[in-house]
Order: sequence, then structure tokens, then C-alpha cells
Amino acid sequence: MSYNVETLKPVVEKWSTPGYLEKRLGSKYYRCERSDDNHFMYHGGGRGNLRGWSPPTEDVQMKYADWLAYARNAYNTTVLEDHYYFRVSPPDMTPRDVPIFEDRDELFMPDPRISKGVHCRFGYAGIVAEAHFDGSRNMVVELGGPPAALGHFNSGRRRYMLARPDQCANAYLLPKSHPSGRHSEIDWSRPVDAERFPRWAKMRALEVVLEPGDVLYIPSYWIHYIMSLGTNFQCNSRSGQGRDRDAATAVGKCGF
Repeated sequence: MSYNVETLKPVVEKWSTPGYLEKRLGSKYYRCERSDDNHFMYHGGGRGNLRGWSPPTEDVQMKYADWLAYARNAYNTTVLEDHYYFRVSPPDMTPRDVPIFEDRDELFMPDPRISKGVHCRFGYAGIVAEAHFDGSRNMVVELGGPPAALGHFNSGRRRYMLARPDQCANAYLLPKSHPSGRHSEIDWSRPVDAERFPRWAKMRALEVVLEPGDVLYIPSYWIHYIMSLGTNFQCNSRSGQGRDRDAATAVGKCGF
């Protein structure tokens, strides 16, 4: 974790200035995920052959300005109403937008040849990305949010809980064959049924709140749960699989 990174300060200042992203993203429609509640979980589309299973989210197209209106109203929205998770991916987002991911930055982008590009997800208060792991190294940057004076309280803040790969059994990850495989079956935001999930009591995790200008490194196979505390702009870039054999072995024991 790196705090208040100097390279990010100009980006945070620009992106948090009202009107900047409206102009940068324009009136184009971008991919946005919609959920019936405040929880978002990846799913593999056509693999949903389970009885009673239905996709937890759906893709919709939305302009940034329209998404921002939902974000401003987030504190008047219950967790059981529709929520929208906005995303901007290549080629609409490039390292020039977030220079920390340019090839000249040897600390945060040591090998740009294996980078997956810059991917951004914008969340607002209450939005949860369910606990899961990724198979590649991930560098995450927090880039601020609209001013609180415009109704965006806790702007620019996102909470992370991270667990080592050897906690995968305690996290009750859905199996590889499941449409949402590698995601925790447990809702980490609510009390857990100890009879159904007895190993959860042994679960150990770290917690951190990202502020504007912070950078978080998530190694391969580390489980992470994410909650937006306010409207926030986050971008990340993945850089290939890590070489931690112990981590790969740990998730392998959980069927991955």
C-alpha cells in the first residue's frame, strides 16, 4: 500500500473537478453493470445450468452523466433497489489518463508488455463487489470523487478487506464449475450463519480504506472484498500471473 502518491495528485485534482469527467467521457454510452441490490458478483454467462440460478447482474449501456445522477442520490437509496456500477475500459481509457500506468513508471508498471490495459470502475455509496480472487497481479489506484458539497459524502473512499490465498477454505469460495466460481458464497456485509459456514469463524483478513491518491497492490490469488463508501473513481491494471507457488498451491487445494 502506498499513500498519497505524488504522481497521482494531478489526476485526482482533475477527475474530482466538477465537469472534467463529463467532458472527458462525453455523451457516449459505456458498459455499466446493474444489480437488483447493492451487491455485484462476476458470472460466466452461459455456464449457468444450476437449478434456480439466475445471473446476479446484467450489462446495460449508460452515459456517465446519467450514472452520476444515480450516485448523487445513493444516500436516498435502499440496498434493495437497483444499483449501477460504471466502468470504462480500453480503448476508452489509456495510460495517458493515468500516467502511473505508463511504461516509464518502473515501480507501479514494471513490465508494461504484459499489462492488460487500464480498467476503471466507478462506484457510489453502498456498492459492494463480492469477495473473490483474481489469477493475476493487480495494481489499484484511487482517483477521488465529486466534492461532498455536491451531495457526494465520503467521496473518493473505498474499503477493502483482503485475505491470503490460504484462507480460501474459510471463505467458502464457489467452485470452479459455478458461473461465479472463485467468489465467496458468503455475504461479508451481513452476520454469517455459523451452522452453515462453521469455518468462517477461523477467517482472517486485513482491512484498509483507500483515499484519493492511494495505491493498493493485490497479489495473485489474494481474496478481496470491496465496498464503496462514497462516490469514487478507481482504476487498475493487471500485469500477468504472479510467481508465488505457495499462493497457487493454496487455492489449488480449494479446487482452483
